[in-house]
Amino acid sequence: MAESKNNYVMHGMSGKLGKLLVFRQRGGKTIATAIPIRSNVFTEGQLEIQSKFKEAASWARGILKNTENRKFYSSQATGGQSAFNMAIADWFTDPEINEIDTTDYTGVVDSVIKIGVIDIIKVQSVKVSITTASGTLVEEGSAVFDANSQQWLYTAVQNNATPVGSHIKATATDKPGNSHSLEKVIEPS
Repeated sequence: MAESKNNYVMHGMSGKLGKLLVFRQRGGKTIATAIPIRSNVFTEGQLEIQSKFKEAASWARGILKNTENRKFYSSQATGGQSAFNMAIADWFTDPEINEIDTTDYTGVVDSVIKIGVIDIIKVQSVKVSITTASGTLVEEGSAVFDANSQQWLYTAVQNNATPVGSHIKATATDKPGNSHSLEKVIEPS
């Protein structure tokens, strides 16, 4: 990949040059690359990826029709990326829950469970459920993002007489609807 700098002849050029080069504009720069060599026969894996990209592009075009969404994704774009690129990346990337911290959960109302979540763009919601060791649902609800700790906090609203052995399940969901769940069993201290 070549980059044109201070070249008045090539500046702003885009498209094919014979059967040798393709010029593109990215982030205000003129980029020259070799013409891609393509096969007329696609493997099943390639067709599957093409189908996923079509679905992602369709979702991105739809979500970016909303001005607020376009501003948001534009604010996430860096280094020649566009809002469209960021929306595609968000569609392809699932959020990941990396920790459920039950240190402050005692089973009483107002005790807190902390959930660590990472995502390429932004997690929209985190749902939490608490069940007893025998499988009885104690409660479920939404966690709230805490900007200070950069964690999602779930505050208990029901008493749980036997928190040890209880199952805590957290599910994080992002704007495209991708989700990830993690479950933790509370161990005796």
